[in-house]
Amino acid sequence: MSEKVVVHSSKRLVLLYVFGLIVVLAALFFVFWHYQLPYFKEIWRAVAGAGACGIVYAHLARITTVYTLDKSEITSTKGILSKRSVRVPLNRITNYEVRRTFVERLLGLGDVLVDTAGSKEFEIGMFELDRHDIDSIVKELELCLAQSKIVQNPAAV
Repeated sequence: MSEKVVVHSSKRLVLLYVFGLIVVLAALFFVFWHYQLPYFKEIWRAVAGAGACGIVYAHLARITTVYTLDKSEITSTKGILSKRSVRVPLNRITNYEVRRTFVERLLGLGDVLVDTAGSKEFEIGMFELDRHDIDSIVKELELCLAQSKIVQNPAAV
């Protein structure tokens, strides 16, 4: 393991939420303005307030989610008011998977899922990461898995 890797979820997703809110508010404005519907200001303010609260929540969730990969373990810490931390020693990791949906590929995002022996589901999921963060994590995981194979089967070298 060459270094400690610390990553957060991407800022791009929060920016996408902001853009989506602007589009929705603009559409509401033009629909209500064109048809002169009653309660326009109240509905527009309610949608703007709810959207702003959603964006603040998404940003807080992003900055309070930290994924750490160092020479001995991989750790996922999440939570705004209450924290949840999952730690997996690197010698227990058996497999990892990189998932990128079509939209994530367009945005340069993806997910890294880490698997251990004896678990039915993935032990740690690192979601909505930037492409360069995925590359650095995959590089370190490949190095870790290669070293663990050498330690487990030294005759194969």
